[in-house]
Amino acid sequence: MKDTKDLILDAAFSLFLNNNYESVTFTELCKATKLTKGAVYHYFSSKEELFRAVIERYVLLPQNGRPTDNITLDQLIKYKIGEIEHRMQNSIVCQLDKYNSAPLSYIQLLFLSYKYYPDFKKIGNAVIIEVIEIWKNSIRISIEQKIIRDDIDIEATAFTFIAIISNLVLRLINTDTQSQLEIVEKQLNGMYGLLKI
Repeated sequence: MKDTKDLILDAAFSLFLNNNYESVTFTELCKATKLTKGAVYHYFSSKEELFRAVIERYVLLPQNGRPTDNITLDQLIKYKIGEIEHRMQNSIVCQLDKYNSAPLSYIQLLFLSYKYYPDFKKIGNAVIIEVIEIWKNSIRISIEQKIIRDDIDIEATAFTFIAIISNLVLRLINTDTQSQLEIVEKQLNGMYGLLKI
C-alpha cells in the first residue's frame, strides 16, 4: 500500500498532467485521494510546493536511482531500458488508459514547469549535463576495456543514445507504449552493436 505522501503525489501528478495548473485545487486533490485538506496540508503547504514535488518526482529525477560511475555502455543501456520501463509503468502509462492525450499532456507539463517551478531551467540543465556525462563516461570505460571501438566521437555518440530515448515521448503520441519500448530497446542495442569491436 502506498503511503499518504505517495498517494498525494500520484494524484497530483494526474491532476497536473490532465488539467492546466490554475484549475488544480486542493479540493480536487482531496476528492481524488479521499483525504482531508488537513492531511494534504500536513505534507504540502501550498500548490506551488506540491507542483515542485510532482516535477521533481516525475520529471527531473529517475524513478529507481542513478547508475554507478563505473558502468560499461552495455550495462548502462540495460539500466536505461529498465528505467524507461519503470517510468512508463509508474507515470505516463498509468494515465494512458484514461486519457489518450497523456504524452501531449506530459509535454505540456514540461512547459508549465518553466512557468511555475522556480529554477526549473537551471535544475533541468544540470540534470541534462549529468545525463550526458553518465553516457560519455560509460562510453569511455567501454573503450578503455576494449569493448567498443576507439575511433568514435564520444560526445556525439552519447548524444545519439540520448536522442533515441528522448524521442520516445514524441512517438508515444500516436502509438502504443509496449511497441515503442521494444523499438527503443532495439535502437539502443542496434547502436551498441555498431560500436562493438
